[in-house]
Amino acid sequence: MKNLFKFLTFAIIFTSCFETTAPIGTSELKKSIAMQEEKQFSKIVTMSSLSADLVNRISPEKLIGIPGSSLLKKDPSFNDKQVISSGQSPPNLERIIALQPDLVMGVAGMHDLALNQLEELGIDTMSIAVKNWENLIDTYLDISKMLGVEKSNIEDGMPNCFESPELDSNSSSVLILASMQPLLSPTSASWAGKLASRAGLKNLAANFDSNNEEYKGYVTISEERLVNLDPENIIIIDFNNIGEQLIEDLKNSTPFFAKLTAVKKSQVTLFPYYGLINPGNLDSINSACEKLNLMSDGRL
Repeated sequence: MKNLFKFLTFAIIFTSCFETTAPIGTSELKKSIAMQEEKQFSKIVTMSSLSADLVNRISPEKLIGIPGSSLLKKDPSFNDKQVISSGQSPPNLERIIALQPDLVMGVAGMHDLALNQLEELGIDTMSIAVKNWENLIDTYLDISKMLGVEKSNIEDGMPNCFESPELDSNSSSVLILASMQPLLSPTSASWAGKLASRAGLKNLAANFDSNNEEYKGYVTISEERLVNLDPENIIIIDFNNIGEQLIEDLKNSTPFFAKLTAVKKSQVTLFPYYGLINPGNLDSINSACEKLNLMSDGRL
């Protein structure tokens, strides 16, 4: 019998590209959770760093398998967990089956094939995707309920995300560039857009209509439009952890970039991929909130 939990979310997973999924009805979520209230899960395998982190914080003794994520490798609390994937390679189903899990968690749209194959073998699966702040909180609470943990507070893992100022007319404007080729900026329909708004920043692309069918929640901006917007602050995603050299390289290789006011005034801030674009884990989200708060207060 197939038991697939699906959350009311979309996923945007950035590697060398983006992936999106379609929405799942809220009523289906509630019904699925209710059907499993009597079942206790004790051996859980996760296919993403975020789900691994959530389970590990809620009930670490029940987490037995994790992905080979760079984020998890930095955390010694995962040292005793079995790694079921490497880099961008698909999860190793043989390793997962050998662990004899009673629940496997994956990312909607990214791990559908693997989850379906595991379901056919009689293993319960859970499909998770996080598009906004509310999705993250709901997912955390639902996993807590499924694992039988009533007193589990996500605020402990992300204190900076609960100190966000209210958006007002004097808030700084910012444009987030998730990619330079093409120029992609998150709207309010994206995780990044929601997090910036939560920090009290005016995202200049928030209300733009997403004109990019491939990257849902993102808008492709022309060089001319970017120059006309001339944002006070610019956030650039440093995918390869190049650091400040990335800004200098862009000045030298992209003529229009050097003309922007934010660039001239050194109001360009680099953010890592994890946290702002891909949630990654609670630590990376907390770090992103901290930097956004500093920018909103004019301290960055």
